[in-house]
Amino acid sequence: MNDLFSRALALAQGQTASASAILRVAQQTSDEAARWAFTQWELRVRAGGKFSRASEMLFVREALEQATHEDLAAYHASRFPPGERVLDVTTGIGADLIALAARGPAVGYELDPERAECARHNLGVAGLGAEVRVEDSLAVDWDADFVWADPARRSQGRRTLSFDELSPDPRVLAARMRALRRGGLKLSPMMRDADLESLGPQVEFVSFQGECREALVWTGGEVSPEAARWAVHVRSGQRLLGEPRNAAGESEPRAFIAEADPAAIRAHALPELSRQTGWLPLGESMGYLTRDEDLASPWVLHRFELVETVRFDPKVIQARLRAHDEPLESIKHRGLELDHARLQKVFGVRGVGSFVLLVYPGLSGVKAALVRRIRS
Repeated sequence: MNDLFSRALALAQGQTASASAILRVAQQTSDEAARWAFTQWELRVRAGGKFSRASEMLFVREALEQATHEDLAAYHASRFPPGERVLDVTTGIGADLIALAARGPAVGYELDPERAECARHNLGVAGLGAEVRVEDSLAVDWDADFVWADPARRSQGRRTLSFDELSPDPRVLAARMRALRRGGLKLSPMMRDADLESLGPQVEFVSFQGECREALVWTGGEVSPEAARWAVHVRSGQRLLGEPRNAAGESEPRAFIAEADPAAIRAHALPELSRQTGWLPLGESMGYLTRDEDLASPWVLHRFELVETVRFDPKVIQARLRAHDEPLESIKHRGLELDHARLQKVFGVRGVGSFVLLVYPGLSGVKAALVRRIRS
C-alpha cells in the first residue's frame, strides 16, 4: 500500500461514505485512493465476523466473501504437522495462509496481484512471515510435501457444485496431491458424496456456529486409504464417524426432542451420535432426535420438552393450541415439503413464547409434536 492510499485510508476512517465525504478525501489524495479507502472500511466492517483484526486488514470484495473464518483456518492448519513446510496454492487475501504460517513455514500462491498484496499486508497485521508468490500454482513444481487448496466456489457471483466451474479444478489438484504426504481441499458440503470421495478417501463435514460450513477432502501418503466420512465440531474438537446408512428411528418421541447438528446429519453420523449421547433418531426426520432425559451436547442444537403428540391435522392442532392457551412461537419441520408461510398463518405463529410445533415424517406417516423450547 503506497503513501497516498495509506493517507486516504486514515482520512476515511469513521466517515460515512457520502458523496461529500468521498470528495473531501479525494481532494487531499486522489479520486482512486478515496474510492478505494471507503471501500476498504466497508469491507473491514463486513469482515469483522470472520477476523478479529479486520479493522487493520485489507480486502478484495469477492475474495472476502470466499475467505475462511479465522477459527476454521486454524482448524485447517492443525491438520498439517507443526514445523513442516506447507503450500497454500489458492491464497486469496491470506486467511488460510495466516493460519498455516502460525504453525510453521508456509508459502502462498496467488494469480491476482491485488489479492497477493492484501495477503502480504494481512500477514504483517498478524505479525507473521510467509512468502506470497504471484504465480499459477499448477504451472510450477510443488516444493513441499504438504499442500492446501480452497478452489473458487463461485461463478459470476453464484455458488457452484460443478467441478468444471471451480478454479483450480479440484480433480487436477487432487491428482497432484495423491503423490504428497498430505493434501487438503476445501469444498462445498452440498456436493454429492460420490464427487467428494472421488477426490480423496477422507472427507470431513465441518460444523461451525451451528452450520455445516464446509467439506474437507484429504488425500496423500499419510492419509489412510480406507474411505471414511467424519463430522467435525470445530469449537469442541469432537469428531463423529459416519456410516453407510442411518439407523432406523424411534417410532414415537420420548420426553425430550432435539435438533441434530447439520454436519452430523450430512456425514451420516447420527448412529455414532446416538451411541455417544443416547439421543436417538426420531422417525424418518433425518435430524430430530429424542431421549428420555435431557442432555446438552455440542452435537445438539436446540432442545425441547415434549408436551404432547398431535395428529397432523390443522383443526386438531388448533384445538390443542386453544386448550393450552399458549402462543405458538414457531413451526419447524424436517424431511417434508410443506408450505411454511401458509402453516404459520393457519396456526397463528406469533414469534414469542416457548411453544413450538414440530412436524416430521414418522415411520407410519406425518407426525406432529407440541413442545416447549428449553432455554440454556
